[in-house]
Amino acid sequence: MHRRRRYWVQGGIDCLYDAENVAIDLFRRARDYEVFLCLLSICKVYFDFRIIAYCLMPNCYHLIVEKEHKPINKAVKWLNNTYLCHFRKKKESGIAFETCIYEIPRYDDNLMLCASRYIHMRPVLGGLVRRTIDYKYSSYNTLSGSIDDGITDTSIILDRFFGNSDYYADFVNDACGTVEMENMVFKTNCIIRGKINSL
Repeated sequence: MHRRRRYWVQGGIDCLYDAENVAIDLFRRARDYEVFLCLLSICKVYFDFRIIAYCLMPNCYHLIVEKEHKPINKAVKWLNNTYLCHFRKKKESGIAFETCIYEIPRYDDNLMLCASRYIHMRPVLGGLVRRTIDYKYSSYNTLSGSIDDGITDTSIILDRFFGNSDYYADFVNDACGTVEMENMVFKTNCIIRGKINSL
């Protein structure tokens, strides 16, 4: 199928979903997560974008970014290809990426916040941990004020919560186990795959 051409908008916000397209995990050990986060910190500087939120899952990763002066697709290509070199050095193979990028309307704060909540709840929904705070490979602990990962730009989200990280933590965790959470998971999944345009 012909893929619709994407137009780059300076200062726009993108929600990215990237997964392996075969039944092999992207991240197989703690070192893999650490390497990817290191590459992500380099990538955001070189390609000049800000990371609003992220979550690394065993078989995929999610990013919400604000792009500045370069299209995000080039950054994603560099990130994926450089990470693949990490596997080749270990003589491991079988990894292939399948990328989906959904552009969030610039002034749609609700959509951005719901997308961030969804990706931070993924480890809980996937049964990896019982609480969002227990998962090490996402930006949740930085946005909730527990740590500073040196990667996430917290101001973009926390400005919507009067700079209060506790308010954001409540926003994420209060949705767990409710009908609102179930609806949000379904709709955000559709958004990430480009099937609908708004919540």
